[in-house]
Amino acid sequence: MSQKLNKNHEKAYVNRKNYHSLNVQAICDANHRFLSVCANKPGSCHDSSIFKGSLVYKCFINGEFKEGFLLGDSGYANTNFLITPYAEPVTQPEIRFNNSHKSTRCTIERSFGLLKKRFYVLHSEIRMSPTKASWITVACCLLHNIAIDRKMPLDEDSIELDIDNVDNTVSNHKNQNKSDNDLRQLGAAKRRRITENVFLYKGVG
Repeated sequence: MSQKLNKNHEKAYVNRKNYHSLNVQAICDANHRFLSVCANKPGSCHDSSIFKGSLVYKCFINGEFKEGFLLGDSGYANTNFLITPYAEPVTQPEIRFNNSHKSTRCTIERSFGLLKKRFYVLHSEIRMSPTKASWITVACCLLHNIAIDRKMPLDEDSIELDIDNVDNTVSNHKNQNKSDNDLRQLGAAKRRRITENVFLYKGVG
């Protein structure tokens, strides 16, 4: 989406695909309802940085969600509350974990597909300031939730999933502090426990 930009900040809105955009980060449930939306960050802003600055991240750090956790792609750091796929799966359990992770995470991609189908304005350029474009995006998410709650019909035949190959990319975060490293170690241990407890079985046939 293109917006009228302050020239002093224009470059920040150029994403890795070399066009102007906002980086919209969202959390959804199994019914494609948006539970959290951040739509005010420039397109060049890293996914992991957006998450670390969010209220949701602070709630996880403070233990407010107890044993709950999210699924994210490899653009994020693997922690005990945000589980990412194995960068280089070797064993069959790790491969099964990654396949299950990807099929489950498709829910957020499908949610965005439904959102864009319901509100065509999100398909094309939004010729407004970044602030107004952010308001429009969040408003669409809220209306989308209301539409789901009221069971409003939507033709889903032509929904396209926009799934990047980010699962094959290992994120490279520099200048980590000790807290980040601790979270990564806890995340690795939790991912390993899930893999061994759920995906460690012998195939038949």
